[in-house]
Amino acid sequence: MSNIWNEILSDKVSEAPKAETAQNRTEFEKRNLAVPIYSEILNCEIWYCSNERMAAQVKRDDPEAVCYTTYELRELIKLDPGLVGLKKVTML
Repeated sequence: MSNIWNEILSDKVSEAPKAETAQNRTEFEKRNLAVPIYSEILNCEIWYCSNERMAAQVKRDDPEAVCYTTYELRELIKLDPGLVGLKKVTML
């Protein structure tokens, strides 16, 4: 399973989402995917979206949905907010 997350969250892509090109995105980011994941820690469903367009679609369909793009998830991991911080970020 860690190999899947390593591919999805690979650091080989650029830092800024606007600067990404087809050559430097992971396979997950090249696709239009939105995957719902239930978080036992947060006690809610989180949508993991391959790109901004998919996150916007999920939000149109369910305005209350919690969505993260690959870029956002990478940034969140870098911040290492801990459980309390993660719950605060998710509820924004």
